[in-house]
This record gives sequence, structure tokens and C-alpha cells, in this order.
Amino acid sequence: MGLTDWQIEDKIMEIEKKKGAEVKLSRQSLSHLPNVFGGLSMLTKLFLYGNQLTDLPSSLAQCPLKELNLGNNKFTSVPSVVCSLSQLEELWLDDNQIRGLSDGLSNLSMLKRLVLSGNQLQTLPGHVFRGMKFLSTLLADRNQISSIGDDIHTLQEMKKLDLRSNQLTSIPMSICRLVHLELLVLSSNRLTTIPKEIRNLVSIQVLYLNSNTICSVPAELGDLKSLTKLALQNNALTQLPAELELEWFDGNRVCNDEKIPEVVKACNGRLEICLQGNTFSPYDELSLTPLSQQLIKKMRRA
Repeated sequence: MGLTDWQIEDKIMEIEKKKGAEVKLSRQSLSHLPNVFGGLSMLTKLFLYGNQLTDLPSSLAQCPLKELNLGNNKFTSVPSVVCSLSQLEELWLDDNQIRGLSDGLSNLSMLKRLVLSGNQLQTLPGHVFRGMKFLSTLLADRNQISSIGDDIHTLQEMKKLDLRSNQLTSIPMSICRLVHLELLVLSSNRLTTIPKEIRNLVSIQVLYLNSNTICSVPAELGDLKSLTKLALQNNALTQLPAELELEWFDGNRVCNDEKIPEVVKACNGRLEICLQGNTFSPYDELSLTPLSQQLIKKMRRA
């Protein structure tokens, strides 16, 4: 049984009397909110996670909200009032039924974190992000995204981008221009290749490309000096470029999935690569360090 309108109003008024900055109404089975937010001049955080909301009252536009959690409701689009919250820094819209993004989101110029996970998005239109010059975290995993607009490259403060479990068939060039990106998650898409332009991600530290159908890896990955973890498991790889300098050699067995270590060191020990779930050719010299190649040649001559 959810709260009635007057119970919600009483709770909000009580918070106002205490000059509170937060209102927590998560998991209250709310299907709507009363239009009583106009006088809450101190309200900066509103948590509405886990209800049954489909829209929001217009009076919210008068609140100086900085954090708004609308996750796990029944929104099919971004509520129009959200686009009026010019001071918003964190917006959670995860696990709804949102099919498209409103152009008005570009008004959220102070936004730093945007969570769109678990919706029904098919594209991320770049123009929506044009005004978000401070956006550093974008989570859009578990959607149906197959395309990303070119303007996403304007998000030059972006540090964390999660696009796992979508329908991308290639890594957009616009993503490769995010020079401050530190974490990129592209697991469980439909990727078959990695572009050479990946080398432009000069700040990348962790790169998840596992559970795709990638069949080759460009040597340019070795140019990423900040990269410390590379997830490539469960792809269609048969070899890796010598430039990665893998510290892995088994002179007695075929290097198949059952023999691949959980983590393989590369690039003089700086980089850890996960490779399980691939099928490497036996004694593939392209996937070995120069030392390992020499050992193989000696074994063949013996």
C-alpha cells in the first residue's frame, strides 16, 4: 500500500520545516506525486527509485535539485520537467522503459552523471549531449543501442562510459576522440573489429571488449601507455600482435582455451589481458614475446 497524497505532503512539509535538503520516497508504490514542490527552496536531492511513476509534477522545476533518482519506475520518456532542472548534477533514469531521449536534456549544462541503463534506447543522439560540458560518467548499458551520434566526442570531461549489452557492430570514431576517457565498457555487443583509432584514447586505463566476435586486435593497443587491464575473453581471436609482448609461453602444449591462464601479462608487465574463451593457433609466434619465439625455434631445430 503506497502513501496517500496527504501523507506525501505531510512528509515534504516536515522536511521543509527542518530545512532539509533531501526527500526520500523510494519503494513506496507511488503512481503519481502531488504538485507541492514549489516552496522547497532547500531541496537538492530527491530519491524516487522503485515506484510506478510515469510523469512528474511541474512544480519540481522550482526546486534547486542537484541529484534526482528516477530509477526503476515506468517512464517511457524523459519527463519534461527534468529538462528544466538547470542545476542538476546527477540524473538516474535506469530500469525504466524509455525509448528515446529528449532534445531538452541538452539544457542540463551542470550534469556530471547520467544513468540510462536498462531501458529501450536504440540510439544515443549526439546533439542531446552538446550542452553537457561537465558530464564525466555515462551509463547506457542494457539497452538496444546500435548507433551513437558524432557529437558525443564533445564530452571532453568523460571518464567513464558503459555501453555493455547493446547492439553495436563497431566502435564509433566519436568514442575514440574522448581523450580523457579512463574506463570504456563494450562487453556483450556485436563487435567484430577494433579500429586503429583506439590509440587516441590516451587516458584509458580499463577496456572491456569481452563477449563479442572480435577476430583480430590492432597493434595500436600497445600504444596505450595508461592501459592496465584489457578484457578480451569470449571472442573469436586466434592470434595477437607481437607489439603487445605477451609474457606467456607453453612449449609443450597447444595453447587452447583450457590452457590459457586467467590473466596474461603484456607490455613489460604493465598490462593484464584476459583471453579465456578464445581459440589460439598452436605455437602462434605472433602472440608470443621475442624470447618465446626464440625458444620455439630452438625446439623445432632440436
